[in-house]
Formats: sequence, structure tokens, C-alpha cells
Amino acid sequence: PATLAGPLPPFAPERLRLLSGGDTLVALLPEAAEAVRRAARQGLLSWETAGMAARLEAVTRAAHRSMESLDRTPREVPQRAFDLAARYELCFAGAAVLHRWTQGPRTPDADLRLRAGLALVLDRLGLPGGAHRSEAHDRLADGLLGPA
Repeated sequence: PATLAGPLPPFAPERLRLLSGGDTLVALLPEAAEAVRRAARQGLLSWETAGMAARLEAVTRAAHRSMESLDRTPREVPQRAFDLAARYELCFAGAAVLHRWTQGPRTPDADLRLRAGLALVLDRLGLPGGAHRSEAHDRLADGLLGPA
């Protein structure tokens, strides 16, 4: 073993280990997206919501592939690495939205909240929006603000 006063042991790269294999929320995103698809098949969620979960899953897979192919250097980090990090943060946020639905209570507005959260993430990821997405936000706002 190494000590502060003694010489360092020889470097043994085979002894290096990762402390974490990745993020659990994002790693379990496919299971959460499948739960949403299953709920849509059972009529508990809209197919639009299931489609949004599938798009998030596809974007997350693509982000992982891009991160794997990124050249890593200790200096001169390319801008692409920062862009990928920002994209991954949005994938993480989307995964959190999905897991909130899978683990949360089934309230009457659960589908609406899930759709609104996914809409926000997908829009920020630059995916084409639709009228149904802004409609989810409008309906949530109406519920919060009460009757006009």
C-alpha cells in the first residue's frame, strides 16, 4: 500500500474501477417508456403521450451513442462535448418526468402532467412540436389559475 512517507507503488491500470456505471434514472428510461406504452395499450394514457416517451427514448439512445464516439482528451475539450452534456441534461429531465409518472399517484391529471413535462423536454431538445403539446400546458395552467 502507498504511504505518505514511502515511495509510490507502480501504476497498475488494471486496478482502476469506475465508481458508477452511469445514472440510474436514465439507465432505466427504457423500462419507464415501456410502462407508458403498456398504460396506453390499457387505455390509461393517450397514444400521443406514449409516442412522446418513445421519442425521448430514441433521443437518449442517440445521445449515448454520440457520447461513446466522442474523442476524450484531458485538454482542448471540443464544443461538441458541452453540447452533448446539455442534451444529456434534458434526457435526464425527461427520464425524471417519466419516472415521476411511473412511481407517482394516479391522479386525474397524471396524463396531462406527464404530457406537459415531456412536451417541455422534447421542445427544448429541438423536436418538432404540436398543438397537443401546448394544449397540455394550457390545460394545466387553467387548472392552476381556476375559472376565468
